[in-house]
Amino acid sequence: MSSGSQGMKSFTTLWLGQLVSLLGSGLTSFAMGIWILEKSHSVTQFTLTVVLTSTGMLVAPFAGAIVDRNDRRTVLILCNAG
Repeated sequence: MSSGSQGMKSFTTLWLGQLVSLLGSGLTSFAMGIWILEKSHSVTQFTLTVVLTSTGMLVAPFAGAIVDRNDRRTVLILCNAG
C-alpha cells in the first residue's frame, strides 16, 4: 500500500468520524429545542436553546484564521475535546 492511499484512508476515516459527530450534535440540539418548546411552551426558551447550541455560526468567521496560524492537528484535537 502506498503512502498516498494510506493518507487517503486516514483522511476518509477522520472525515466520516467528523460527519457522524456533527450529525449527532445537530440532531441532539434540534431535539433538545423541540423538547424544551413542548415542555415549557415558551418560544423565548426555545430560541435561546437554538442560539446557544449553534455556536458554530458565531465561531465560523474566526475559525479559518485560527486554523491557519496553528497546527491543524492540534486545533482538531482541541475542538473535539471541547
